[in-house]
Amino acid sequence: HTFVVSKPDRNYGYPWFHYFALASAQAPYIAYLKLSGQLPSVAVLYPFGFKDPVTILRNLTLFGRLLSVLMGCGIVIMAYLFSRNLWDHRTGVLAATLTMLSYLQVYFSRVGNPDVGMVFWSGFGLVAFAKILRDGITTKRAVVMGISAGLAMGAKDQAFVVFLPLAVALLFPRINSRSDRSYPIKPLVYAFFAACVSYLASTGMLVDPKRHLLHV
Repeated sequence: HTFVVSKPDRNYGYPWFHYFALASAQAPYIAYLKLSGQLPSVAVLYPFGFKDPVTILRNLTLFGRLLSVLMGCGIVIMAYLFSRNLWDHRTGVLAATLTMLSYLQVYFSRVGNPDVGMVFWSGFGLVAFAKILRDGITTKRAVVMGISAGLAMGAKDQAFVVFLPLAVALLFPRINSRSDRSYPIKPLVYAFFAACVSYLASTGMLVDPKRHLLHV
């Protein structure tokens, strides 16, 4: 119902990338079930071909939730890096602590929703943007921002609201006080293409464009 079967109730609610991430986290366990004979066949409806569906679905849930926990840890680390890059270690610790104790952070880091994936992938771009503000733009930093934007929007569309103002800011002359020289155009072009490619790949547009267009 997620990747293959379009009827009767295929879910078009979200882009595909967080589903890809969850499937990757659960795939080794599925392979083990297949090799050990606990998944002799695959069915669309419950019990999905599992010999012990209650135990297996519980374990699959744990693997999926573990991915959210790890992403939640990554968000806290990137909150530290973002703030340290712009200010100092002390500010980074404060930002990481406040992020870690945020109610929404605690909640979404323990469930399978794509929100934690969106924030996690956005974090890489925000850290790269902080380094650009501090040290100037480079192709590598711009490309990291582009890939991060594509993956974050591939997890949940609302990441567009995070990256649109950052992209607009990069079109202006340098906004730190050391220089008013315009940003080189090459990093911006590479960032744009990196964002497009990562978005097309993460949303499944390269394998099933119709599904994502229906979602949009």
